[in-house]
Amino acid sequence: MKSLHSENARAPYPETDVEQLAQEVTPKVIAHWTRLHAIVERHELLIHHLWRKKTKMKRRELLLSAWPNMPEVHRPASFTKRGSFRDGRERDFVDASNWPYINLEDLVEPKALLLFINARARNHPHTFALTELDFVASVTLPIPVSSRGPKSKMRLNGPTDSGSYGTIIEFPHEALAAGFENTRKGLSVADGIKVLWIQERILRFLVEYYERILHDRPAESLTSEDSPDVGTTFADAAAKAPYRARTSLDLPRLKHLVSSLFSAAARDHVWALREDPSYFAEEVEKEKDHSPEMVPDQRDQIHECVKTEAFMSRVLNRVVMQSHTLLIFWDQLLQQMARIEEISRRYPGGIDPVQLKTNDYAKALAETFAVLFTMKIFLEQKYHHDENWTPSRRLFLGHPMAVIGDRRRQKGMECVCHCELQPSYWKLIWKMLDDCEYRSVLNKPLEPWKQLLEKKFEGIVGQGRLGDPSDGKFNYPKHRARNQENVEAMQKAEENLDRFWNYVDDNFQKCTGNSQHETIRRVLTEGGALRRTCP
Repeated sequence: MKSLHSENARAPYPETDVEQLAQEVTPKVIAHWTRLHAIVERHELLIHHLWRKKTKMKRRELLLSAWPNMPEVHRPASFTKRGSFRDGRERDFVDASNWPYINLEDLVEPKALLLFINARARNHPHTFALTELDFVASVTLPIPVSSRGPKSKMRLNGPTDSGSYGTIIEFPHEALAAGFENTRKGLSVADGIKVLWIQERILRFLVEYYERILHDRPAESLTSEDSPDVGTTFADAAAKAPYRARTSLDLPRLKHLVSSLFSAAARDHVWALREDPSYFAEEVEKEKDHSPEMVPDQRDQIHECVKTEAFMSRVLNRVVMQSHTLLIFWDQLLQQMARIEEISRRYPGGIDPVQLKTNDYAKALAETFAVLFTMKIFLEQKYHHDENWTPSRRLFLGHPMAVIGDRRRQKGMECVCHCELQPSYWKLIWKMLDDCEYRSVLNKPLEPWKQLLEKKFEGIVGQGRLGDPSDGKFNYPKHRARNQENVEAMQKAEENLDRFWNYVDDNFQKCTGNSQHETIRRVLTEGGALRRTCP
């Protein structure tokens, strides 16, 4: 295995040795899975009872007996520099890198191991093969290793009783071999051997675990349904992902997760911004604190623009746009999930991703991917903004940049020198210049529209004073006694908040020609009237 993945190896694979290795490992994988499947069919309920009854210390001892020197922590490869492995042995590092989900921190919990056993025992190894390396800490092979056997591929799909699992196929042309891998029928020989190696160790561990926990128990004819899973959070889903079956999408569960986040993270947030003056003021102050202008300079002074109305307008624009954009994203994602669930009912036997043609199901998946990709970009930008400009940045000083030299000029001279030494570079340079020129020609007519659109969307909140909470216009004493003074203060804060949102909605209509986005209009209509303080 080490010589197969060596970075210095450039010669073709030794075909005889590789085939012999595959022929040794594949029968072990099938044998372990067959035994595990038979045990689970008879004893799963008993195992659930015995495992849940054990203390964490007993579970730990049992796991270590089945997998000696099991890493202690979640994703143990991240802690290699801290010396968290016993005796600093290389074997511990290999285990941590190739089986990061095999660790005591996760598996001593009652659900994870039972879910892992259920998925691995009731699904053939080929259902995990093409995604096995997705959960490995380091799987990127160097280019020379990946190109050692371009015409050789390992089959990792097909019927469970065909006996073709783990067989090596030699193609006459590299294009046919690449097509075989691209259609998800198999992997390269190096990746395929590694998948078999990973699966053999996993299944052997699970069989040994069963044999140890049932060492003094008689065989009983017990069967059970799939292990229930009541997790409803993305954190819980991510933690259990390595242990799940990977046969198909769990659409009802995904739809439930998206629906929960649509309600909690988006709809309730937008509704509270429009209804609760104190919540609105808190969110505006939070966004203001995350602004880079709040970082003091060397004189311990914040930027002078902080006290201007233009700065407050920018802060309010971010609050309004981010909250409503997330609402629209989650709503679109929820609609796509409902659509995919409806279409999937037409295919009760499942859909083969290799044979997926351009139909309603493929189109729905593509549109869902587009929504997720756009949403990912938006959330990454929001995360980097919030992470880079946390309130703790006030403890730092903004250091002015010192201009020592013109790096652009130095880079330009370096480019000219390379082109003089190797004239072939000029072809690449001229192609890049042509692309830039074409882009400039195409963008020039659109530049006025771009500036107009940017101005329009920046102008949704043009009057920052309407939403500025610093003057106390949103003070909302809702937790105090309901005397006349507090009631009047609450009514005044609600009037100020309504005035701000009416201004935002009017400006949105002027910019877009529509009163509100369909999603926002539906959410506000379904929510009913805003709660307001009675006189």
